Amino acid sequence: MHTKRTLMTWPLTPEGLTMQPGDLMASLYETINLANADPAWPYLIIPPKPGEIEIDRRKGWIGAECEYVSKKELRKEYRNG
Repeated sequence: MHTKRTLMTWPLTPEGLTMQPGDLMASLYETINLANADPAWPYLIIPPKPGEIEIDRRKGWIGAECEYVSKKELRKEYRNG
């Protein structure tokens, strides 16, 4: 599996701006899980570790350096076993 790494950010909603850090991180993991389960989303994101997550309330985002891989590549690799 050949992963790539990039900074991924998600905007904070007005509700997110007032959430505690732990709740924001839980929300981020839920968002990543939903994207990973969505057949229309072309990538599998490897969730970041808690210490890798950055919350910037001033700029209104939460994000982390995340590894990801193409779902198409994974399926191809799995079939070729």
